[in-house]
Amino acid sequence: MSEPRSQTADTIPEPPMYEELEGWSEQGVLAGSGQGCGDDCYPGECVYGVCPDPFRCRLWFSGEYLMWWDKSSNLPPLATTSIAGTPRDRAGVLGLSGASTIIGGQAADMGIRSGARLTFGCWLSPCWDEAIEATYLFFGSGKIEYNQTGDDYAILARPFYNARGFRQDSVVLAFPEQQTGWVNAALSNELSSLSLLYRNVFMRDECRQFSFLAGYRFSRFNENLAVDASTRFTAAVGQVPVGTVIDTYDWFGANNEFHGGELGFAAMSRYDRWSFEFLFKLALGGTRSRLRAAGASAVAVPGQPIQQYDDGMLVLATNRGETADSGFAAIPELGVNIGYMLTPRLKATVGYSFLYWSRVLRPADRIDMHLNPSLFQGGALDGYPAPEGKFVAADYWAQGLNFGLDYRY
Repeated sequence: MSEPRSQTADTIPEPPMYEELEGWSEQGVLAGSGQGCGDDCYPGECVYGVCPDPFRCRLWFSGEYLMWWDKSSNLPPLATTSIAGTPRDRAGVLGLSGASTIIGGQAADMGIRSGARLTFGCWLSPCWDEAIEATYLFFGSGKIEYNQTGDDYAILARPFYNARGFRQDSVVLAFPEQQTGWVNAALSNELSSLSLLYRNVFMRDECRQFSFLAGYRFSRFNENLAVDASTRFTAAVGQVPVGTVIDTYDWFGANNEFHGGELGFAAMSRYDRWSFEFLFKLALGGTRSRLRAAGASAVAVPGQPIQQYDDGMLVLATNRGETADSGFAAIPELGVNIGYMLTPRLKATVGYSFLYWSRVLRPADRIDMHLNPSLFQGGALDGYPAPEGKFVAADYWAQGLNFGLDYRY
């Protein structure tokens, strides 16, 4: 009966050396990665709980160019015209025959815009099971402008609902042989967001990786709407002498800030140099919104000092100033990326992202088209107090393509 052989150090398999995992194989996949899955900056299974180089590729950075578009804003009717021959008291009055809207009254779409998303992360464990990461996203400032003059339309007016006379009405800016004028409207907005997350890899094999995300999210969305107009009387109209110039300016600004906790799930699969990534995050918290409204007007009568007022046309004493409100909000985010390893540490990506914000306030929703003409140019209130400071919450979304580079240190 032979004696049992004792197990020696020579019979215990040794973990692969770091050099064996470095570089591409002749088949175009990474050597030492197994079945053509993975990349050089992927630990696979830690052999005996020890990685060949615990500091290799512990840090990563990715930068992405965003080509996005966002939800349009529904502008109220801001300028109107009427067909030739319309009497002055019916000029630009909505609902009457021959009147039509030339600014507003429909969705204002800013089209495709540019932005960026930057992510920095660090693995906390040698086997790449836990990490922290920060992602900053910003959507470049977009702007859309509308301009109309008396040269474009012989009849030009700004419509409103007369809360004193209980009827549709208008302020005439241009009228044949009586007035010349113009009106401009500009809408602009910008979006930014910051996420600080903890990542835990709860499942991994040679070709797949699944992670759980948890942390904090801050988001900000600002939007501004400005409307300015001017008219010059080329003839005396009622008590207004010839040569009189009236300028008005209205401005509405909305600021939305979100703070909340965020949970998410990420999945990645690989084959050779290609990778497919899926990301879903959901932030729950509160949105604090501030709305500001300001106006100004000036009346210049020949031979008299210029009279200035703190009211425009849409912003009067009853809705001027700042209001604030808070409420629960949710921000889900979805991303799908396809990646290709250019080198063992550098990956190019292309994908699609969608971001939704359940509660924001937008300036166009703030505008109350019910006006009391007695308040124009600093006048005293006579009748129903209008306009009111409306506070209407709406949703917002942004989506589009992203192109990036991911580098592992």
